[in-house]
Amino acid sequence: MIDDADEGVWRYRRDVRVTRPVGDLDGPASTDAMRVLAPEVQLLQKSKQPRPKDEADFAAVVPVLEPERRTWLAEALRMVSPSHPWLAAL
Repeated sequence: MIDDADEGVWRYRRDVRVTRPVGDLDGPASTDAMRVLAPEVQLLQKSKQPRPKDEADFAAVVPVLEPERRTWLAEALRMVSPSHPWLAAL
């Protein structure tokens, strides 16, 4: 998924209007030894056709998602799927 980046900007492969600086793709659990994808980006990837485990991930992550990460996810979902059911929880 990180291969969808060009000149330091990641583009969501399903809708290239959704972008993120590559440097912002690391999640809060990342360390020097292990990179972890930002949870809001991972949830966006899971949002197209969420399976029960994706719904469970969303329910577990959203309550602890930092406000700026929550805002980014909501804006991205509004762009790619304006009637997505997750928007009500964001």
